Amino acid sequence: PASSALRANFLAAGENVGNAFKATGIAFDQIDSDLDGQATQTAQTLTSLGASLVRINDGLGRTKAGTTAAAQLLDQRDVILDQMSTISEIKVTSDTIGRTSVQLSSGAGVPFVSIGQSNAVRYVRDNAGDVSFQVQEGAGWAKLDPTGGALAGFVEGAQRASAARDAIEAVATKFTTDINTQNRAGYDLNGNAGGDLFMTGTRPTDISIPTSVTFKDIAAAAEDLPGNPGKSRGTRDGGNLAQFNALRLTGLYESNVTSIVTANAAQLKQRSTIAEAQTAIRAGAETAVSTASGVNLDEEAIDLMRFQQAYQASSRAIQVARDTLQTILDIR
Repeated sequence: PASSALRANFLAAGENVGNAFKATGIAFDQIDSDLDGQATQTAQTLTSLGASLVRINDGLGRTKAGTTAAAQLLDQRDVILDQMSTISEIKVTSDTIGRTSVQLSSGAGVPFVSIGQSNAVRYVRDNAGDVSFQVQEGAGWAKLDPTGGALAGFVEGAQRASAARDAIEAVATKFTTDINTQNRAGYDLNGNAGGDLFMTGTRPTDISIPTSVTFKDIAAAAEDLPGNPGKSRGTRDGGNLAQFNALRLTGLYESNVTSIVTANAAQLKQRSTIAEAQTAIRAGAETAVSTASGVNLDEEAIDLMRFQQAYQASSRAIQVARDTLQTILDIR
C-alpha cells in the first residue's frame, strides 16, 4: 500500500509541476508585453519619420535646386529613407526636385507619405491575441502586410510566441486532464472514489492544487477492499499509483515540451543565419553605392594628406624664393 509519505511527496511534486506551468505562462505574458511595447514604439518612430520627410519635401520645394541647402536636404531625405527601410519594406517615388512619396509593404503598397502629407502608423493586438500594423487612411485604417523590416519581425515574433504558448497550453491541458481522470479511476485513503487533483484558472497554464486537497485525497488504490476477510476499511493496493507513473511515459508531456523548445531554438538559429546574410548583402550594397559614387573615405584621406604635403612643400618653396629675393635686394 502507498504510504502517507509517498502520497505527500506525490502532492508536492504536483504542486511543483503546477508552479512550473504557471511560471511559463507568466513568461509568455512578459514576452507579449515586451513585444507590444517595442512594436508600439517602432510604429511611433515610423510615424515621426514620415512627418520629417514631409518637412524635407516642403524645404526642397522652397530651395533652389543645385544649391548647398538643397544638397543638405537631399542628404537628410536619404537618411530618413534608410531608417524607414529598416522598419518596413518601402516603395519610393521622387519628382524632379527630389520630393519623395512613400508606400509601405509589398505589392501595390499602402500610401504612407505624399509630397505634402504623411499618415500615422499604429500597432494593434486584438482580443484573440493576433497582432497587426495599420496605416491611417482617411477616417479609417488600412492593414499592412509587412514582408520585411522590423514590422515583419514583430508580426512573425508574435505569431511564434502565440504558437509556442498554444503548444505549451495543450501540454498543460492534457496533463491536468489525464491526472484528474486517473485519480477519479481509483480510491483514496478514506475508501472514496478519487476526485480532481488539479484545477485551472483563466489559462490552461494556471494550474494549482486546491487548498482543500490533502495527501489523503490521492486515489492510489486501484480498488477498494473493505469486505475482504482480515482487512479493515482503507486497506487497499497501490495499483492506481502505478498508473500515474505510467502516464509519465504514455502522456509524452516531457518529450512534447522538449520538442517545443527544440523547434523554437531551430527557428531562432535559422533567423539568425538569415539576419547575418542580409547584413552582408546590405554591406555589399553600401560598398557598391560608395564605389559608384566615386567616394572612398580611405582614398580621400590619402589624397588629403598628399595635398597637404604638396601645399607644405609649395609653401616652403615660396618662402625660400622670398628669402632669396630679399637677400638679392639687400645686396649693396
